Amino acid sequence: MSSIQMGSERRAIIGAWSLVSFTANGHSEARHPLGDEVHGMLIYTPQGFMAAQLAGSDGYMGYAGTYEWHGSRVVHRTVVGNAPQWDGAVLHRSAELKDRLLTLRAEDNGMTLTATWQRLTPGPETASKLR
Repeated sequence: MSSIQMGSERRAIIGAWSLVSFTANGHSEARHPLGDEVHGMLIYTPQGFMAAQLAGSDGYMGYAGTYEWHGSRVVHRTVVGNAPQWDGAVLHRSAELKDRLLTLRAEDNGMTLTATWQRLTPGPETASKLR
């Protein structure tokens, strides 16, 4: 996988993304914090705004704010979130882009949280991917 860089590669991630998977790995175990079946949407705008919504049978999480690219990392600076600790938070993610998949990883309490997103394209098929 290639790391996302500033400039032209940053433009490659602007748009809407549909959640493919969300896992937590650590201590030789893998789990699905939101359940086995997940759905969600991630949006990056050219103006530097972002929003992430993830949901599954075992929960929901979401936040919105701004973003910055720093080499192979993205920083989400939240304005609002569904958990109090995400209001005004600075969230660091590693970022990898391959084909139409964007993978974001974060470290949290000894666990690696991994969200994999697939690019959405405008058209009738987009709505069916969000169900």
